[in-house]
Amino acid sequence: MGYEKVRSMKIDIENLCLYVTSASNNVTPTIYEKWQNNGVLDSYKEIKGLNDVEKFVLSILHDVYGGMLQLQKSVSKKVRYAFYKTSLLIIDMKKEKDLNNWDLYSFVNNLKTNTDDIPLAQIIVDRFIYYLNMKDKRVNKIVKVKETNSYLYKVTKYGYKHTRYIDMAKRYKSQKELELDIYMLNRETEEIFL
Repeated sequence: MGYEKVRSMKIDIENLCLYVTSASNNVTPTIYEKWQNNGVLDSYKEIKGLNDVEKFVLSILHDVYGGMLQLQKSVSKKVRYAFYKTSLLIIDMKKEKDLNNWDLYSFVNNLKTNTDDIPLAQIIVDRFIYYLNMKDKRVNKIVKVKETNSYLYKVTKYGYKHTRYIDMAKRYKSQKELELDIYMLNRETEEIFL
């Protein structure tokens, strides 16, 4: 099944507009095209109990977590951070409510028939908007990877590069960038203040 490789994404909540630059994964040569989605999609209009903003955001979450839109690292830190933090929220909700087989993709599909989950959907949307609008904190940190006892030098698409020298370690000035790189590492790390 095909998906869109998203190079850039801008979400305008006030005007219900999604601006995307993407390319299909199964078409060569890879050609990135700009497109936009205005307003609420027709398939979401039938969901009762949600306002237009909530329907608009749920459609975006549905497409990203369903795998139809795959965000590349070139997508803004602000947008990637909102999706990352929302995914952590969803993981916590699954643990709290003991929903092992639950996923956002099928959850949104079921909202059309099951209105009992509307409050849960509203919480997810509210938190996503909060994370999207959250200001970035300035920090001065480096990351130590515990398993190699070395310092993070660079996060790549397929892993990371590290160094034994603290002077060569990547210096983080943004808390969002720091959290996103640690998430990409998927390793036990330690943040060190400079």
